[in-house]
Amino acid sequence: PQERVWEAITKPEFTSRYYYGSMLKTDLSVGSPFTYHMPNGAPIIEGEVVTSDPPKRLVHTYHSLWPPMNEDAPTKVSWELESMPGGVTKVTVIHEEFQGETATYQGLQSGGWTRVLRTMKWWVGRGEARPPGTWSVFLPDRRKMVGNVTPHFKTPVDKKKNPTRAELTSPRTQ
Repeated sequence: PQERVWEAITKPEFTSRYYYGSMLKTDLSVGSPFTYHMPNGAPIIEGEVVTSDPPKRLVHTYHSLWPPMNEDAPTKVSWELESMPGGVTKVTVIHEEFQGETATYQGLQSGGWTRVLRTMKWWVGRGEARPPGTWSVFLPDRRKMVGNVTPHFKTPVDKKKNPTRAELTSPRTQ
C-alpha cells in the first residue's frame, strides 16, 4: 500500500536496505535538511525538503558529496506516489534541474535510480521476487519507452527540448 511505500522512502530503517546502505535523516518539514548518511555517519547526499505531502508527494534538493558529483550544483528530486487498484502503488521519481550533462546527470546513465527503486520495491514487497517487466524508464517527453526489467536512463533525444529531466515510473510497486 501507498503508506508502506512512503515509509520506505522516508524512514532510515528502510532506506538503509535499498539506498546503498545509507540512512535518511530528515523531519520532512519544508526547509529542513534532507541527508543520506552512510553507516559510519558520513553524509553522502545532502539537500533540503521543498514539498512534503505524505503519503503522496515529496520534493527535495539533491547534492552528491562524492567526487566528481560534489562539484555539481544541487538538483531536484520529486517522488510522486499514486494508489492504484489492488493495493498497488505507482511510484514516479523525477530528477531534474541539472546544469547540463553534469557528473550527476551522467551518473543516472548507469542506472542509479533504477537500481535504488528496484531494490526498494523488493524490500517493500517483503522479499518477493520482482515480476519481469515491472520497471520501465521513459524519456523526458514520455513518448518513448527506453526499457524494462534492466532499464537504464538515456540521454534525451531532443536535448533542446529538456536536457535536464529524467523520469522513472514503476506501475507495480506494491
